[in-house]
Amino acid sequence: MHDSTHSDLILLSTLIEYHTMGFKTVPLCEDGKTPNVSGLLSAEERQRSIDESSDRKEHQVNYIQDHPEFWNKERLEKERWRFRNVATLLGRIHLTGVDGRDIDSEEVFTMRARLIKMLPDVTIVLISLFFELLK
Repeated sequence: MHDSTHSDLILLSTLIEYHTMGFKTVPLCEDGKTPNVSGLLSAEERQRSIDESSDRKEHQVNYIQDHPEFWNKERLEKERWRFRNVATLLGRIHLTGVDGRDIDSEEVFTMRARLIKMLPDVTIVLISLFFELLK
């Protein structure tokens, strides 16, 4: 089970800020590497994940990457207990008012650098081979 009172969780305000900035976040376990996504998708989302996958299996992280609408304030509040650490997914992201930014672009790099300076106690884990962990 989980206890949302743990002080080692990422602050809800931080998660909401990442979401507002357009980052696709994935909750990580205490080890800072393992996605904490077991049971995260609803039944409808699980089925959609299966339908969209080439191997006809559920891929929770892929689903988060492919669906920028996945996270919202209410869902972040409910699932905050999963965020011992956080990863951001590489590739195209959705920024409020500006769709299709590449996270590797200079503009997004600058935005991320500002965010890191604002939140020195939070480690942002960028995992380029994130999908390899799921195999």
